[in-house]
Order: sequence, then structure tokens, then C-alpha cells
Amino acid sequence: MRNLCLFLLIFFSQVSEASLDCSAYFAFESKTLFESKKLLESGQNEKAKSLLIESLSKYPNTASLRILLVKILITQNQKQLAQEYLDWFFQLERPLNVEAVNLNQRLLEKREALAWIRSLKTRRWFRQSPNYHQLIIIESKLLAKIGETRNGIKLLNKALVNRPENIDLLFALAQAHRNMMNKDEALIALREILRLEPKNSKAIGIMSSILMYQGNLSEALALINQLPEGLEKAMRLGAFYVHIENWTEAIRVLSPYKGDRIVDWKLSLAFYGLGDMNSAYRTLLRMSQNTGIDQDRVLAALVKIESQRANNQELGPVTQSIQGSENEELILRLAGLQLYQLWTYSPTAVNKDSSSGSAFNNIYDGLNSRPADRQAVEDIFFPNDN
Repeated sequence: MRNLCLFLLIFFSQVSEASLDCSAYFAFESKTLFESKKLLESGQNEKAKSLLIESLSKYPNTASLRILLVKILITQNQKQLAQEYLDWFFQLERPLNVEAVNLNQRLLEKREALAWIRSLKTRRWFRQSPNYHQLIIIESKLLAKIGETRNGIKLLNKALVNRPENIDLLFALAQAHRNMMNKDEALIALREILRLEPKNSKAIGIMSSILMYQGNLSEALALINQLPEGLEKAMRLGAFYVHIENWTEAIRVLSPYKGDRIVDWKLSLAFYGLGDMNSAYRTLLRMSQNTGIDQDRVLAALVKIESQRANNQELGPVTQSIQGSENEELILRLAGLQLYQLWTYSPTAVNKDSSSGSAFNNIYDGLNSRPADRQAVEDIFFPNDN
């Protein structure tokens, strides 16, 4: 659309009229994006979706609105409709939109996605795109997902022959080596990134993490201290001090940024290490109300802290934090944690023959639709019955 506007301006010389049309279009795009995101923030997903669909009926070539609509459809599991809106990006000779590629491959099975990415790579206009290397990176990640990380590394190394200073490719290579536990190879790629971009905060962060777990603490800390003051430096320093079990210093550097989910997780570990179970519990409880975090991990930590607090409180606050969740795995995990807590505090309550209204039986009977999980519970709590 921007190219169309330039075409109108240059070739038709209708400067004022064309400028007005383009300005109106961009104003419409910005306004619609803003309104849609505000609706999403307030939980009005259906209204946001309707607004985007209506807007695209007027301006079907607006990629940003199409991308946002697809993200909503994916969260609602409307994969077929999402696919229809994504197909537009891959018709004719439209520019390569990496975000659209990533969204589309998520809708496919891993091997199907791999074949599709390889088909995109054969298209002449994509091969000429300055973002073509992103297709190589996506292909390497898909190879890793099907257990072929080594082939992904070969693919990245081959691409780097022609693009030796491509930061994105170097990052992908570092991550692939890191996933293969090839820490030294990952460090080579990261050092090359820092040679090209000495202030690259992402490379500094990943490299400091590797060095820290390798035991090179002084070099790791020196790297972290190169970061500008702010959230990222605090997170890295917090992780460093948690790693060396300097709980007080971790709490000092992280506390100004509490509310960020990664900061809160590190803070909870620091409070736990310091023995301040109440602060650790409150921090984790706040996290459990945020759907954007790994709730299984938080719930597990909540139960661990509850057991350390040595009281008979039940998981009421945790249960409330996920009320209305449609995540079956999360609900099952919570049930398992509740069983664990009952076992910890009241072993006699864990009895299959107790009244059907008991806390244990309410949870245990809830696993009827999951025979494998029910059997797992039986194996743990009633090993002598088999």
C-alpha cells in the first residue's frame, strides 16, 4: 500500500489528493490497530475480531490488521479461518512477511511445515528478499523440532558462508549449539556477534548465562555490567546472584522491577533461598494470576513453599487463580499438587475407601476421564494395591 501511494504521488502528480488518500489510509490503519489492541487488553476478543474483519473488508491489503486477526483466530482455535486470512500473504508476488510465515507454520504439523518452508524457499521473489535468511532460520528450528538439530546447524553454517556477518543467522547458530549442549561452539558464534556489535545486549545476556553455568563467574559478571542500566541488566544480575546464592543482593537488584514475570520468578527464588517464605509465596501467588507465565512451575513452587511453611492451609488461593481455565493439563497438574499436599499434611485423608465427599475423593474421581493419569496416581499413593 505504501508503494501504491508513492506511485500515485510520482506518476500522476496529483500530490494533494494522493497525499490525502494515503494519510487517510494510514490514519485508519493506526486507529484500527489501537482500538483492536485496547479491546483485546480488556478481554473483548470477539469485538476486536469483528472490528478487524470489518476493516479488512474495506482495506484487504492491510497486512498489520490481517496479522492481528490471525493471532486472535489462532487463540480461539479457528485454524481454518486463520489459514484463509494467511493465504493472502503467499499469493502473487507479495513481499516476504516473516511474521505471517511463522504464524502459518504453527498451523501445520512439523514435517508438513518443513516441506512448506522449503517450497517457499524456491520462489524467486522470496529468494531475492532481504529477509530470505529468516526462512533458513525457521527451517533450522523445524529440523530441531523433529530431532534433526545437526542438520539444522549444517544449514545455518552453509548460509553463513554467503552471509558471514548476518546477526540473525549467528544467533540461530548459537541457539542451536546451545540446545545441543555444545556450549563452546555457541560461545564462538556469540563472540562473533559481539565482534560485529559490541553492545548487542541479547548476545551479552546469553553469553553471560553460558559462562555463568560453566563456572566462569568473573567473565560473566563483567559482561553483565556492560549492559545499560534497566530491566534487562537487573534480570541478568538477579539471575547471577541467585546462581551464586547471594539472595540479599539478588533481592536488592530485582525489587525495583517487581511485576515483570521473569523478575518475579527470580525474586521468589531469592526469597525462598533467604528463608522468607511469606514473601516468596506472595510473589508466586501474584505470578499465578498472570496467564502469560508457566503456571505449572509456579503452582509446583507454591506447594513446595506451603509445605515449608508447615501449616495446614489448602490450595484455595491457587485454585482461585486458575478458575475458568480451559487448560486441562494445568487443571490435572493442580489436582496432582492437591493430592500431594493432602498426603503431606494429612496422610490418613488419602484413602480410596473414605467417604465420597472427601477432599481426596473429589480430586481422585475427577481423573475418571483420564485413566492413564488415574493409574499414575494409584501407582504413587496405593502401590500395594496392584
